[in-house]
Amino acid sequence: MADPSKKLDWRYLLHWEVQDEPDEVLEYDFEFTRIEWKARQFDWLFTAIANDITRVLFFSLSTEAVFAPYDGGFDLILPTPESVAELERVYGAWMSARPDKL
Repeated sequence: MADPSKKLDWRYLLHWEVQDEPDEVLEYDFEFTRIEWKARQFDWLFTAIANDITRVLFFSLSTEAVFAPYDGGFDLILPTPESVAELERVYGAWMSARPDKL
């Protein structure tokens, strides 16, 4: 199946290579575009992520948060401890009961 993230209008490209082992180089391509978030706009993309077809990160310029969906859920990286505490207050019932919230 083709990578559906290619539907987006990518504007910037960054190529990164990492020497993992003496005889192995890992290569990563990062493509960036600016979007305005709208509810349900990326359901098609989340389906592809859930099916492990593509990987995408969302960065908020206004909140400095990072949203990293993957096939088993998502990670949310917040800029301040206060941001974390607020989300725990509002969405605590949705979170894992484990101390590390995993």
